[in-house]
Amino acid sequence: MNPADWKLRRLPFSLRLAVAALVLCLAIGEAASLYHLVKHHEKRDDAPGLSMTDLEGAYRGVDRPAPLRRVLDAPHGLATLTDAKERAALAKWLDGKRVNDEYDSLDAGELAPAEILARRCVACHARQPKDGAGAKGIGATLPLEFWDDVAKVAFEKKVDPVPVAILALSTHVHALTLPLVAFMVGALALATRWPGRALRWLVCLGCVGLFVDLASWWLARGDVPALSAISGALFVPLLVAGGALFSLSLALQLSLVLLDLLLPLRAAPPRAPPGS
Repeated sequence: MNPADWKLRRLPFSLRLAVAALVLCLAIGEAASLYHLVKHHEKRDDAPGLSMTDLEGAYRGVDRPAPLRRVLDAPHGLATLTDAKERAALAKWLDGKRVNDEYDSLDAGELAPAEILARRCVACHARQPKDGAGAKGIGATLPLEFWDDVAKVAFEKKVDPVPVAILALSTHVHALTLPLVAFMVGALALATRWPGRALRWLVCLGCVGLFVDLASWWLARGDVPALSAISGALFVPLLVAGGALFSLSLALQLSLVLLDLLLPLRAAPPRAPPGS
């Protein structure tokens, strides 16, 4: 059989309509998967929107001290927190279990965290600094005037990773279904009228992206001692890149297949009369 006969554009209208319907079903499924991914992970770090911290927490786990705690443990660039009692009071507050309640504690008096921050930090970390203070705009990016501002940097980030049993179940489901989807969509894309080399690379990149995504689910956990030091910094971004590459490749392939099904057939060149 002529390889050209295996093109989608050669199918009868009823079959082209059927394939187009299946392609649209896959497109709906991919959009729903991306929506579910965002909604499932976006609140892991207690902040709105999906972030790398959310994804790192899901696949590796996150245990980061509060940004204010890191400032106390390292030399402050402005050298404003020079009082040992104030540093000790802030450290005790940040390490405690009632960060919210004790922020403006009346019992602490002048050593209340709100009072210390007002004396030592607000001069530069104000939204509208006075007398030229904070000219570099640090108050606009990191204000410390009110509790709503302070709360963003006063809490530690601790997110436990997905349990191994749940990760294994998710891997079982995805690793046995997504490759079949990639194979089917790739086969349909290769049966279109579009240039073969570019299309083959598009299919290849999508399959490689899927492998990198699924493998990084496990490599990012840091359970392998030899990879523990680099797993968080390397494999979580690789997971994101692989998943994005697979999703983009799949979306492009589905678009090309649908476009090929909708475009009319090119008229065949006229045949020369016999004996000419």
